[in-house]
Amino acid sequence: MPRRFSTDSRVELSKRRMAPSKNAKGNAIEDDELKGRRVVWKPVLSTPFTYRWPEVPDEVGNQFLVELLRLLDNHEESHDSEQSPSSNISRSQDKTQLGHLEGDKHRLGLPHSTHVVELRSGKKLQIPNYVPPPRSKLHPNNLKGDEPGLSKRIKCANVISGINSTTKELEKEIQQKRETLPHTCSANFTTTDQGSSSTTEARLHEKPPQQQLSFIFVCRGDMNPLDLVDHLLPTIANLNRYRLQTYSSEIHSTVSQPLVILIPLPKGAENQIALALGIKRAAIVALKGRGVRVSALSKLAEDHIEPILPPNIISIAGCSKASPKSFTNESVALLPTHIKHYKTTAPTDMRKHQLERLQNKKQHIINHHPMMTGGFNHTWNPVKPNHKIIN
Repeated sequence: MPRRFSTDSRVELSKRRMAPSKNAKGNAIEDDELKGRRVVWKPVLSTPFTYRWPEVPDEVGNQFLVELLRLLDNHEESHDSEQSPSSNISRSQDKTQLGHLEGDKHRLGLPHSTHVVELRSGKKLQIPNYVPPPRSKLHPNNLKGDEPGLSKRIKCANVISGINSTTKELEKEIQQKRETLPHTCSANFTTTDQGSSSTTEARLHEKPPQQQLSFIFVCRGDMNPLDLVDHLLPTIANLNRYRLQTYSSEIHSTVSQPLVILIPLPKGAENQIALALGIKRAAIVALKGRGVRVSALSKLAEDHIEPILPPNIISIAGCSKASPKSFTNESVALLPTHIKHYKTTAPTDMRKHQLERLQNKKQHIINHHPMMTGGFNHTWNPVKPNHKIIN
C-alpha cells in the first residue's frame, strides 16, 4: 500500500524545497543574481571513455628533464646508422644552405641559392638568386659566426618541436597505419591465410622502416591555457591502438611496434629546452627512434609512466589471433561507476515559475499570430456585385 503523507508534512516538505541555499555555517546565502532561484547540485554519470594525463612527481619530472637535456646536447655525436634517410637529406640540404648563406654574407646582391615555390596547381617554380626576406633567420645579415638556430636544427634531426609539428607527425603515422592495416578482424584472417606466401616475398623487397615517434615531452607546467595540448591524449591513444594492432597481426609479427610515451614536464622546463634547441619557445618536444641514446629515458618511462591506451585495448590487442568468445570475465577490467555533481540553479517556487512560463508563451503567440487569437477586429463585409438592369 503506498505511503501517504499528511497535509502538514507536505507543507513542510514544500518549504524545505523553497528554502534558499545555505553556507557551511547554516546562514542563508543572499545573492542578487539568485533572486527567486536557489542553488542545486545535479548528478551526472561520468563516462569511462576518457583519458587522463600521467601523474609524474616533480622529482621524477626533473629526472626526465635532465636526461632530455643531456640527449639534446649529445645528439650531434649520435651514430650515423640511427639517422633516417630523410633526416640525412635534410641535414645535408641545411648544411649546403648554411654554407651558401655564410659565403654570401658580404655579397648580399649575388647569392647562389635557388628557391623552389610550389603553386596550388602542383606546378613548381625555381627562383634563381633567391635572397631571404630581411626578417628571416636565413638572411645573411641575420647570420652570425656561431648561429644557434640553424646549427641546432641540423644537429637535432630526430627531434620535433612545436604543437603543430608534433600533431602533424602523429596524424601522418595514424593515416599510414589505417592504410596498411585491415579494417576488421575477419578481413585480417582472410588476407593472412590466402597470402602467406606473398607476404613473405613482400618482406624481402620491403623498404627499411622509418623511425617513428617514441617519446613526447609536454611542458604542461608552463602551458597557459592547458586546453592547447588536450588533443594529444586521444591522438596518442589512437596511435598506440594501431601500433598494438600491427604488433599483434601476423603480417607484421616480426616488426616490433613500441608505444608512444607521453611525459609531462614540471614548470620551468620550457626555457631550458628552448635554450638547448636554440629557439624561443618549446612547449612540446618529440623524439623519434629508440636505441642506446634513449635507454635512460626508456628505463625511467618503464618505472614511472603508463602508456595511454584506449579503454577497449584488450579486445584490440587480441583481435587477429583470438575470437571474442575466448576472452573470459577475468580478462575484462570493469571500471567503477563514477558520478559527478555540477552546480546549477533552479526556481524557488516551481508553480509560480511554470505559470509565468505559460503566460509568456501565450503572450508570445498573441504578439506573433494575431489572426489565430482574433487580434484584427475587422468585420466581414462581402462585396456585392453591381447588376445593371436594362429596360
